[in-house]
Amino acid sequence: MLIPTILLIAVTSPLVIGISPAKTRTLCPKPFPSTVTDWGAELDRIKREHFHSARSTAVRQAGIQQIRSITNPAAYQPMIERFHDSDDDVRLAMLDHFKNQGSAGQAALAWTAIHAKDSRLQYEASLRLGRPAGAEVLQVLDGSLRHSNQAIVANAARLVNLLEVTEAIPLLINTQIVLVEGNRTESFAGGGLISSGRQFTYVSGLIPVFGVGTVAYQPVVSTVNEGFAVAAGSRDRLVCREGVHRALVQLSTRDSGIDTSALGYDVNQWHEWHQNTYLPLKEAQRREALRKESIRKRADQLRQSSTAVPSSGP
Repeated sequence: MLIPTILLIAVTSPLVIGISPAKTRTLCPKPFPSTVTDWGAELDRIKREHFHSARSTAVRQAGIQQIRSITNPAAYQPMIERFHDSDDDVRLAMLDHFKNQGSAGQAALAWTAIHAKDSRLQYEASLRLGRPAGAEVLQVLDGSLRHSNQAIVANAARLVNLLEVTEAIPLLINTQIVLVEGNRTESFAGGGLISSGRQFTYVSGLIPVFGVGTVAYQPVVSTVNEGFAVAAGSRDRLVCREGVHRALVQLSTRDSGIDTSALGYDVNQWHEWHQNTYLPLKEAQRREALRKESIRKRADQLRQSSTAVPSSGP
């Protein structure tokens, strides 16, 4: 797919999912607070004593009960790190525990759904996320969409689409294509050369050749190039994030009722559509919802007043 040069823009938008622009520079994809308690050692102990492959069912259940007793959010990320590769009974119990731990547990589920290496664990975590997404989940999504790892960004976009976080549409627009700088520390001697053209041969000289009773000339054949050559001295590249683009098209089309696939990867067209089509559409829908709610409340008031009037006697 040809990408217009107009797409070479810096992704520096201050848009944040549900968070004020003043907080954008301090966002971190890790939602868990730091603590002096060594949760890692405690969780390692539980794993060693209860979840060894030779442990009985009763011992494993006792370990799962210990996991369920931990409600400090500072333990959630170490818990994911220790048990992400455990057997399914432990992993599913951990996710069920997160589901019952309010906003901090929802943030842990969102983190798992994005950062877990196992796609099955990602799927199970996403099933346990509540809707609509809360502020903690939005913060995890925002930080992950700004991550440098392409796979993490794709997973975050998939989760945005699944949870129908329409507030993230501007951020998806800006992150569907990104300019990735090459590694300046690596050796790149000579750079690279891109050439297009043709070569012609011609006789540039003659070399006398002597023999017994004979003499001749050996031609010197040279070449001449016609065309152009471009020297590349950088490893910078433009990356089209297909997963982010797919999530953007699906989410925007579903929410607006307008097929947005024709916008492609043209960021400027996407911004124009968002500003001139999507936002006015959502504002009209909001006003219509308010009008209908006002009519409903008025009808309820009239119904209550009519039932409150006593019937006149004879």
